Amino acid sequence: MLALFTCGLILMFLFPPYFGIDRSSNGQVHASVGYHPVWDPPDREHVLSVLSETGLASEADLQLSNLEVGRNNVLLGIQTLGLFLLSLVGFLASRTRRGERREKGSDGGGP
Repeated sequence: MLALFTCGLILMFLFPPYFGIDRSSNGQVHASVGYHPVWDPPDREHVLSVLSETGLASEADLQLSNLEVGRNNVLLGIQTLGLFLLSLVGFLASRTRRGERREKGSDGGGP
């Protein structure tokens, strides 16, 4: 269970979620631009295409120099918490099943 948690955590931090924001809009125009490798984050052109596709702003209203790309730390934190809770539930469930098997085996009345 620990190995799965560790692999999931490593993958989440190697391919984090990113967002794009138009700084000239005082944070009003922003959108998720997907998951990208840490070594190859999305560029401003990708943010421009995503923002214009979502209908939040037209390409004419956006200037490439005002666009900013950032890692979505809030979503990354939520995903990390979710992975931790899921791993905890899996760990507790496996411990419960092991305990039930031990009890059945120790009472001497097994089939």
